[in-house]
Amino acid sequence: MFVSLCVAFGAMSFSACKKKGEGKQEVERGRQSLEQIKAQVVQAQKATADLRTRFNALPEDLPGLETLRSKLLAVEEVMGVENGRVQWLSGELDAAAASGNQEQIQKVSTTINEVVEGSKTYGKPVLELLHELLPFERTAAQIRVLADAGLLFMRVLPTGYELKGANDGIEELLMDVVDGKRKFDKKAWLPFDRLKFSGAGAQLDQEQSGGQVENVAAILKAYPQVKLEIGGFTDNTGPAAASKKLSAERAETVKAMLVSSDIAASRLAAAGYGAAQPACAANDTEECKAKNRRIAVRVTAK
Repeated sequence: MFVSLCVAFGAMSFSACKKKGEGKQEVERGRQSLEQIKAQVVQAQKATADLRTRFNALPEDLPGLETLRSKLLAVEEVMGVENGRVQWLSGELDAAAASGNQEQIQKVSTTINEVVEGSKTYGKPVLELLHELLPFERTAAQIRVLADAGLLFMRVLPTGYELKGANDGIEELLMDVVDGKRKFDKKAWLPFDRLKFSGAGAQLDQEQSGGQVENVAAILKAYPQVKLEIGGFTDNTGPAAASKKLSAERAETVKAMLVSSDIAASRLAAAGYGAAQPACAANDTEECKAKNRRIAVRVTAK
């Protein structure tokens, strides 16, 4: 219709009219595609925002949550970029339509088609995030059940940090000393209960140990007058000199982690005691030896 009217009124040649008509159709298709992409971006952003709300409701110290936080942030950034690209393409299309330049219209249209193809995968990373989030939500629900049943130690520190640990775990033992519920004894060792090393060396298993070290760091931040000595201990297996060296290296590893969490090194001491001061004096069974292979702290100032 547009071409017939164009020629009838003598505006231009049939060929020119045809190209202009095709250009208008191309622009209209481009606008429709942009609306389609925009709707998909909005839907993906809404789904990501819902995930963010659920994510923020989780305890911050769940092991592995930091990795998921990074993935969620990356998806949010991608969706923000895509939203910006849709707006930019809309402006480019309007400019091409106003100029009437068929080559420019075709170039923008090609870019829009490429974005349309890419937009078909917007939902995939959101779905993957949802699947990864579900186990953390189940864990958080279990924690709440344990806390409600009095089987989990929980305390909100003066800094606002929510402290969670096992009953009679290092978090509760250390807080009892700070609060005065437990006698302040510079010789009393308070053992970590969720601290593990990778293999037989001094490298901490971050996935299993990071949360408890972070909890101790949070206590030290909330009570800046508290100072600790970190002691490393082994069982009676192996040469005494090697055991003492390993226990010292492990104690230093924990100290270094606390320092990396912004705890002043001057508030921390570290020493290796090898097989001395066993928690289980018999040292004759595997269970007994396991109790002796430990890292503990004692409060030296409060």
